[in-house]
Amino acid sequence: MHDDTCFETRIKVLHLGDLHAIEENPNKEMRGKLFAFLDTEVQQRPFDLAVFCGDFIHQADKDMTKLEVKHQRAMSFICDLTAKIGLGREKVVLVPGWHDVVSTEPYFGAFMNLSNDFY
Repeated sequence: MHDDTCFETRIKVLHLGDLHAIEENPNKEMRGKLFAFLDTEVQQRPFDLAVFCGDFIHQADKDMTKLEVKHQRAMSFICDLTAKIGLGREKVVLVPGWHDVVSTEPYFGAFMNLSNDFY
């Protein structure tokens, strides 16, 4: 026999992934719909945690300047999302996707810089 009280605590998690379409080709209508949905969800019950999974950008770039610009745009959007749902950064998990990194140094370090700036 198990104790059902362990199921009394519930957390509400926002999980979004593959946001690169927003970063490369800003779609104001899609962004507006996402933010409206988030407004409704937060009013019903605030989120306890957010997990944002890559791909944050459309494609990693071996030109470090271009890569950093792409990461900063992605970070700006992630910060907007985080503010919208009212969570502190300590309650947000960032998981890079394949398009977010170039598998060789120093390019992976560029994503680490992005995440270090966030946290």
